[in-house]
Amino acid sequence: MLSALLKTSLFPVGGFNSMHALSGVRNILPSSSISACLQNSLSSSVPAFSRCLSDIIDKDRKEVAEQLHKDYRSHIPTFGTSPAGAHCSDTTIIMFHEILDEIIAERAVSDLRFPREIMWLGGAPGAGKGTNTPFICKLRGITAPPIIMSDLFKTPEMRALINKGYLIDDRAAVKLLFEELLKAEYHEGCVVDGFPRTPAQAEVVRLLYDFILDQHFKRSKNEHSRKPTFRIVCLAVNEHVSVFRQMSRGEKAIEENAKIRLGQLSGPLREVRPTDLDDESCRKRYRVYEQETLAALESLKNSFHYHFVDAGESIACVQNRIEEEMKYQSSLELEPETHNAIRHIPKAVSLTNHVRQKLTGRLDDAMLHSASTLRAAVEIIESQIVPMILQHAPTGHLRMVLQGEDVSAEKAELIMDILLERGFRPSIWEFPRDVPVKIDLDTGKIECDHKVDWNVEVTWDTPRLRQ
Repeated sequence: MLSALLKTSLFPVGGFNSMHALSGVRNILPSSSISACLQNSLSSSVPAFSRCLSDIIDKDRKEVAEQLHKDYRSHIPTFGTSPAGAHCSDTTIIMFHEILDEIIAERAVSDLRFPREIMWLGGAPGAGKGTNTPFICKLRGITAPPIIMSDLFKTPEMRALINKGYLIDDRAAVKLLFEELLKAEYHEGCVVDGFPRTPAQAEVVRLLYDFILDQHFKRSKNEHSRKPTFRIVCLAVNEHVSVFRQMSRGEKAIEENAKIRLGQLSGPLREVRPTDLDDESCRKRYRVYEQETLAALESLKNSFHYHFVDAGESIACVQNRIEEEMKYQSSLELEPETHNAIRHIPKAVSLTNHVRQKLTGRLDDAMLHSASTLRAAVEIIESQIVPMILQHAPTGHLRMVLQGEDVSAEKAELIMDILLERGFRPSIWEFPRDVPVKIDLDTGKIECDHKVDWNVEVTWDTPRLRQ
């Protein structure tokens, strides 16, 4: 499955393969050069400014080929049109697909059914994830037992790492989680306690959401079902509270186990975590959370709407805050009918993926099939646009109308592509108009010539002129 995906969807990148195209556009001054020249020479004389521009152009000619021939990131698509998985690393995407392939092969099935609702429960050690899980399950109507990530890590090697306060390998953690999520008891919904804990695991959450959403819309043609839902609850406490609660948990577990052994309490022995018995180990766990997990949880805000819940107060107070957070997240969800009506409109991020590869492809193709048009576009930029950019360099903004009868739609597109390639942010649009050329005094009839003006708007980054 993965190999087929790669073969069919990798963008055929050949770089900026023709040096002919390079020679056609390399004279156009990059926007970064405008800023650098302005920074160094704005307060000096005009001749000095001109010399600076000349030096930058000469340097740029030598470097531009190297810049344009850099390797581009391969295109491996994510599922659906959601922005969730749009910015995941290639390594995580490949790992995600490989794990799905392995599970499909092991189960000998072609369809994977993940839960309709997943509540991702994260937070600092001692923040109260286990304490608040029953409340969250009741709040969301989830009857399945929670998936506690630390309980899935059963091998001696994994337990040894956990007891030392370290995190488990991403690939192992993700596969164990997926295998658990696919169990029938979690089909309607579940709480996942302790995932994600690394940036790669956060990317897996985004990819999984896209995958589940894609599968849902494929099935919705044949069966009616509600849209899959991801909810996120992150409990936040400071280091002092975290260490205090971890140590208290260890002491309480030891005390209760002593009573169980004496017959004063019934039930199984409580788990005593080695990290809950040592102050430094508790602090180490919190530091790992700050350095790894906190960044992973923060990154999810780019794809899902949620707030951290202050869990440093009483249980009742924290549960009120969790309930308010759930109401907030529910209020942001579109109704299924509304979502179905608009979901075919692509998200902005899906339209702008891999624009660099497409841009260089268009310029290469223009050089190959219509070199004269490309050179004419370059001439228009050099003769009309660049002088105006230099004049407006400190502002970072230019609006103008291209002069001449020879500007066509094809040239306008190439002008925009060349400016984009050079680091500017251009917009070009046509403005048709009728120009009166003759009037019949007897009848009052006016004869007009139909003309088309091409409006150009260009912006670029500028240096700060006054600190």
